[in-house]
Amino acid sequence: MSQQPDRRRNVAEAIFVDEIGLQFGVYGEFRLWSGYQPIFAPEGKALRAVAVEGLIEPRRIAEPMAPSMFFDGVPASDRLFVETMCRMLHLGNYRNIGVEGLTLFFNYNPNVNDHLGRALAEIRLMTRHLGDFELEPGLLVCEITEQAADDRVLASLVREMRRDGIRIAIDDFGTGHST
Repeated sequence: MSQQPDRRRNVAEAIFVDEIGLQFGVYGEFRLWSGYQPIFAPEGKALRAVAVEGLIEPRRIAEPMAPSMFFDGVPASDRLFVETMCRMLHLGNYRNIGVEGLTLFFNYNPNVNDHLGRALAEIRLMTRHLGDFELEPGLLVCEITEQAADDRVLASLVREMRRDGIRIAIDDFGTGHST
């Protein structure tokens, strides 16, 4: 990817609102949009939506691209900024998509930030803004992505989120590093 890293560090300055009220993020030449994948559970003989997982749809010049291609091209120095922006977009758009009452899953890659102080600050920023979005921490599930991680940092992050009322899940358990 030929783009230069985006040096803005204030996530709020990189989030905008479109004409219908949906938030999107700007990172260089990319526009980042929230998408919500439904999660169903059996209820009798039917399936009932119980949650959504916040995912990002990156677009370059209005053309969608594979999220893995986008995230693989983000320089290491900007990964925490981009991941934070993605979480803030999911939280900010949740009320606008008509899924109120459903649990919101969001991904957390433990390798994005292996510095304990910065990692905790990022989680505290997110939980501090939940009230701005009229969301309760118990509505959220942090889905820790399947990565090898610094156990000390990861354990501290999990304790912090659980203390704040955020639930924890492991993404794709039984694959990759968890095997």
